[in-house]
Amino acid sequence: MVATVVAFLDAYNGGHVEAVLALMTEDASVSDCDYRTASGVSARRTEEIRQWLRDRAADHDQLVLESIANENPTGSHIVAVSYAKRTSDDRIRTFANGPGGGASDLCRPIP
Repeated sequence: MVATVVAFLDAYNGGHVEAVLALMTEDASVSDCDYRTASGVSARRTEEIRQWLRDRAADHDQLVLESIANENPTGSHIVAVSYAKRTSDDRIRTFANGPGGGASDLCRPIP
């Protein structure tokens, strides 16, 4: 299971939606956080999960692995995962190199 989770994270971080789905069962479910709205997100079954993955890929979501442990003593397929960080949408939204509609005298050279 550890190798499967690592493959999942590699595909997820690469934005490879179909590769992620290939590692999941047809009756899989996902729970996540939407940090922009401070709310929970749930996706069930392949089509909902596909959309969730597409949204995460469009946001350039990245899960940086901190640790992973096989917690599978009874064959229950449990893996404990901790993330060092999670980043998303690292593209520039606003870049202002001037007064941003302010007074144009700010654009004059300083004597």
